[in-house]
Amino acid sequence: MSGFFESRRFLFLVAVVDLLLIAGAVYMSHRPPPAYTGDVTSVIDPSQSPSPITRSDAAVVGPVFLAASPTGALVRVVRGSCDSRNATRAEVSVAASPDSPLSAAAVPQLQEALGVGRATDNDIAVVGATADCKVHSWVSADAGRTWTMKGPKQAGIWYLSTDTSAEEVFNPQGKNLQTSCAPRSVSGQGNKDAVVICKDMVGLVSAGVSGSAVPLVGVGGAVQKADLTVLALAPSNKCAAVVYPILGANQPKTRAKCVGDGTPLAMTMSKRALFAQVGDKIWFSNNDGKTFKLLSVA
Repeated sequence: MSGFFESRRFLFLVAVVDLLLIAGAVYMSHRPPPAYTGDVTSVIDPSQSPSPITRSDAAVVGPVFLAASPTGALVRVVRGSCDSRNATRAEVSVAASPDSPLSAAAVPQLQEALGVGRATDNDIAVVGATADCKVHSWVSADAGRTWTMKGPKQAGIWYLSTDTSAEEVFNPQGKNLQTSCAPRSVSGQGNKDAVVICKDMVGLVSAGVSGSAVPLVGVGGAVQKADLTVLALAPSNKCAAVVYPILGANQPKTRAKCVGDGTPLAMTMSKRALFAQVGDKIWFSNNDGKTFKLLSVA
């Protein structure tokens, strides 16, 4: 009889060990990637910035798209949603010139934004969806004062799917390309190369194929420079948002830069400046990220 109980006790111990091993494996496969912990240097003008570890995201809530003309005239779009279960209207804000503040622009029938581009100070393109989730483009040739609805391929920009769980993006020709994660934003060069932002991940589409991917907790935006270096906007363990290089053979040897005091939401570049949406504020740098100043966004 004692042998029977000893056998039952042995089987119970084996089952407990198996459960512990399974729990450990689940934790290892589902634990989030680490936050950036490298060197961080605060280089924001102290007269224009509160403490970098305090968050205040007053009015702007992501997902957010930013685009800039070559001279630095901005357009910002809050994505919105055409899903009838949580319908939210996209919000478009346009700066008439590089020295102008952002102001609301009325884009008829645009419900959800999927991508944005600004080829010149006057020429703006948005790909998005109407309330019935049909995809179109809206183009403006007068800095956002009037808009014309066209087919999505006529915008000439990269854009997302209306399905927020889809692991794909669309190039300017309207061809869908697979990604390694479900993207929240995309910015690209030409028809084959793009940077995608997913939840806690930055990925590349290169030559039309999903390529390198870097885990990055809380990443809000990323851009690819002409030398192929990818700059990312994300929180760190020392400040609310930083910009630093994550991919590319020509990564600069500088330390990461603190930017603003809110949640990192989006980033874009012009020929003259780098722009970062952090909380409800936009910061810009005209010296390749060495210092940042607050942009007027009335």
